[in-house]
Amino acid sequence: MPRSNPVRYATVELTGAESELHPIDRVLAETVAVRCEAVEQVSMLADGTCVELCRLRGDLDAASTALSAHRDVLACDVVGAERGLAYIHFLPNEAVGRLLGLRERHEVAFETPMRYTADGALRVTLLGEEAVLQAVVEEIPSALEVQLVRTGHYRTDRRALRASLTPRQREVLAVATDVGYYDAGRRATQADVADRLGVSRSTVGEHLRKIEAWILPSLVQ
Repeated sequence: MPRSNPVRYATVELTGAESELHPIDRVLAETVAVRCEAVEQVSMLADGTCVELCRLRGDLDAASTALSAHRDVLACDVVGAERGLAYIHFLPNEAVGRLLGLRERHEVAFETPMRYTADGALRVTLLGEEAVLQAVVEEIPSALEVQLVRTGHYRTDRRALRASLTPRQREVLAVATDVGYYDAGRRATQADVADRLGVSRSTVGEHLRKIEAWILPSLVQ
C-alpha cells in the first residue's frame, strides 16, 4: 500500500501596500509594456542582498532600462525578445528580507516558479512539515497581506525532489554524497560531512534527517 508523504504544502497569496511586494515590483508594474509572469528563483546571499530570476513578457528593453535605474537594483541582466528572463541583484526591503529569512531559519522550501495572479498578488507554495508551515505563515511580516489559498499533503515526481530542497539542504546533500555517506558500506560518517562543511555533527544530522524524511517516502509511493 502506498505510504503517505509527510511533507505538506501551503499555498498563499502575498500582497503589500498598494499591491507592492517590493519596490522593484512597482518598477515593472509602472512599465506598462512589461509584465512579470513568474519568479523562477529568489535567494538571499550571505551579505544580505538578494538575487532573483524572473520571467518577463513585453518590452524587455524598457524593463532593463527601468530596472537599471532603480536605486535598490545593484545589477540586472535581461535577455530575450518579447519574452525572456531577468536576473536581478537587489537590496531587499524589510518585508522581503524577513520573508526570505524565514525560509532559511525554518528550512522551508518555496516551490518554483512563483506566479503573479491577475490581481497582482504573488502566489507562493511553501513546502515543509506541518508545524514548520504553520510557524512560517504566522511569522510572515505584517506589512504583507496573506491569504491562504489551500493546504494539504504534497506529492512530487522524482525530478522535482532535489529542486524542492532548500539551498542549504542541497549543499549538505551534495557534500554527503561526495564524501561517500550514501555509498554501499557507508564510507563516511556525519562527522566527515560536518568537517567538510565546517559545522557541527548535530547540525549535519538534523539536515540529513529532514532531507531523508522529505525524499524517501516519495521514492516508495
